[in-house]
Amino acid sequence: MWLSRQGRGNGNAEAGAELGTVTLAGDRPSVYLSGERRDLPLMGPGGYLWRPAPGQRVLVIKAGDQGEELCIAGVETETAAGLDPGEILLLGPGGNTAVRLGADGRISITGRVSINGVELPGTYQPQASSGDGS
Repeated sequence: MWLSRQGRGNGNAEAGAELGTVTLAGDRPSVYLSGERRDLPLMGPGGYLWRPAPGQRVLVIKAGDQGEELCIAGVETETAAGLDPGEILLLGPGGNTAVRLGADGRISITGRVSINGVELPGTYQPQASSGDGS
């Protein structure tokens, strides 16, 4: 009997992750779970920086022996209508800007584009190379 109860735990184990709502934005935002948790680190893919907005629902991962180490791992995503398997779509705030990396090798940019601070005109078309290296 004693051995059979050992693996069961006390029945009060928390989930390893939970959805919460961002209450304060910033480099280390606050999220409301069963209470407000402040100063949480943000996690994301390497080289990708992001900041969730207040009111956004985020996935909070609970690490450590007792789930005491919390971090924000991501936000709920919109339905990606028309996105093919393997494609990546980066959306800016409000959906006004986007970069799509297509499965066909095409890169599509929506919004105003600037390179090194110089804005490109909306009808920008690359010029054909002259072939002489200039």
